[in-house]
Amino acid sequence: MKFGSSGALLASAAAALLATSAQPNLLPNAGFDADLAGWTVSPSGVVWDALDAAGSQTSGSVAISATDTGGARSAFVCVPAQEGVSYAYSVAQLTASGQPDGVASVHLEWYSAPDCATNIGVANYVYSTVTDSWTRFGATATAPAGTQSAIFSCSRPPPAPGRAP
Repeated sequence: MKFGSSGALLASAAAALLATSAQPNLLPNAGFDADLAGWTVSPSGVVWDALDAAGSQTSGSVAISATDTGGARSAFVCVPAQEGVSYAYSVAQLTASGQPDGVASVHLEWYSAPDCATNIGVANYVYSTVTDSWTRFGATATAPAGTQSAIFSCSRPPPAPGRAP
């Protein structure tokens, strides 16, 4: 994710959700190759960007607006999940120095329905405030009893009260 001079927060092409290190990435279009296909964005102000964590010309990132005082902005996706399975989740982010509230977060939400309709818990939110370099951050969480799906979300929390976005 990135706060740039334009005030945008970007999540890189490096989003990952793995059941084990030997399993493929469960996220659709995790490289944001040409667009945000397969992802839901909330609310407006979340768009595709050509900037990539690895400098690839064939993938990009998701730009999460930090230019207004609205609520949190996010890009998220619902994927199948199974109770008792440990999932590693992460994202690469870039926050340019000098941006107020330059915080990026990533988390999982667990659901008992296969379509992410009935929330049964949230894995830890993991935050990063590293500036001026692409940095991978994330965590590992085990799906609780009854889990059938999970939402993977990368987001920018709303600015703190009294702070400019």
